[in-house]
Amino acid sequence: MNVKGSGGRASLGRIIQYALLAVVLFFITRTLARGFATVTWSDLHFAPLNTVGAVISMFLAMVMTAAAYRAQLSGFCAVPPWLEMMGVTWVSRAGKYIPGKFMSIVGAAYLLNKRGISSAIATSAILINTVLGVIIGLMFGVPMMLVEPTRSKIPMAWFWTAVLVASGAVAIHPAVVQRVINMLLRLAKRAPLAVAPRLRHYVMPVVYIVAQWILFGVSLWLLAANVVGVSFADLPLFISASALAVTLGFVALFAPGGVGVREGILLALLTPSMGAGPAAVLTVAWRLLQTGMELLLALVGLAILKHVTPRPGDSVVPV
Repeated sequence: MNVKGSGGRASLGRIIQYALLAVVLFFITRTLARGFATVTWSDLHFAPLNTVGAVISMFLAMVMTAAAYRAQLSGFCAVPPWLEMMGVTWVSRAGKYIPGKFMSIVGAAYLLNKRGISSAIATSAILINTVLGVIIGLMFGVPMMLVEPTRSKIPMAWFWTAVLVASGAVAIHPAVVQRVINMLLRLAKRAPLAVAPRLRHYVMPVVYIVAQWILFGVSLWLLAANVVGVSFADLPLFISASALAVTLGFVALFAPGGVGVREGILLALLTPSMGAGPAAVLTVAWRLLQTGMELLLALVGLAILKHVTPRPGDSVVPV
């Protein structure tokens, strides 16, 4: 009976996930279609340098992701060489396009285990970096409260923005992160973190994660220059919008790769300042750029891991 009940709940959960995804995709597709219908294509101007810059920024953001994982692991054990770490990171990131997105975490832990790092340590480091990435992404996204039309609808927007950013700064403290992760693990009926790094081992991962969010925003800003006129003063808006869209798309577990959710948030945030048509074009272009980059780097990562011999054994050092 318990087995059947568990199977029934799992099936119901999948049905709900697919239903949510279908609803989101329906509304986003309709919104994008309406936006594209208003586009005056002759007004768009393709700037090769801006496009190349957007591609480079996106690539560097992916490098920062690998750097953050490697820095976090250094608080636990001897880490794989840079090339191997990029291969592990890029291949495992493709797992987020599988519903539930847990395959990105499971895949990274499996690949790191093949590189001589215990599953417990690999999983701990990946979970810590994932939570840090979400918290910092939300911190970058909070300033969207100061942009119209949101600002006029929130009393004391500056105050609440400062409060939320300060709360995020507290939330990235190791003691808070570890408690959050252990609470989530208990809810999932999993064992708590096997090991926990000290405060000094959080510094470089946070620096790399911050750089990752900035580079994501730069890539979106540079792509926007192909659609509408932008200035350097507009860069914070695109950094904030991209961080919020990617973060919320990631935590929406029913949406593989955040599809639909990310686009909806970007459209909501960018349409007031850009107009429906340009926002739709930019949203689709950025999705194509990021997904294309992730899939290409996953193939590169596979080639790297195929031609690099894993190190045997587990090289744990004191934390």
